[in-house]
Amino acid sequence: MTEKELIETGFERQEGENFYYFTYDFGNGSTSLITPGNDEIKNDEWFVELYEDPDLSFSDIEEVKILKEVLERNDKRRK
Repeated sequence: MTEKELIETGFERQEGENFYYFTYDFGNGSTSLITPGNDEIKNDEWFVELYEDPDLSFSDIEEVKILKEVLERNDKRRK
């Protein structure tokens, strides 16, 4: 996925000292999606990890959109 796709999907750019990365928080921030820093990305091929479990990694923007939709739809705090 590209940086542009992340932004279009609602991810927010976070600034580090010499790098940046993207996050998307659910509910009260107890669940988040996060990317590695731009200094780790090659050829604009970004990926997203579940912050709480970095072994869950997604490189397809359509899968990320589905994950966001499912988590937001089932967030009991939103009801």
